[in-house]
Amino acid sequence: MEVVENGLEIARLGSHLSVAFIISVLWYLFHVIEKKQRSEERKTDEEKWNKVFHQYVEERREERKTLRETITAMQSLAASIKEHTIKLDSIERIINAINQKV
Repeated sequence: MEVVENGLEIARLGSHLSVAFIISVLWYLFHVIEKKQRSEERKTDEEKWNKVFHQYVEERREERKTLRETITAMQSLAASIKEHTIKLDSIERIINAINQKV
């Protein structure tokens, strides 16, 4: 009888150990899955921030390009105005010279 009771006690302990082992495995898997999810979220966040950063850089690049084009156009306009001013000054001198002779 004592052997049977000892056997039952061992079986109960074995059962408890099995349950404890299963719980510990499930707990471990839960933490592994949770860690993987956090890693994926962090990766997704990094990808989002990289996309936003590259979009910002591209927008600044386009703005600089537009600004350079505007500066070039303004320099061209200034050169054209200067050229026309020189021509007008020449015409004005010719008119003044003609008026002085007349």
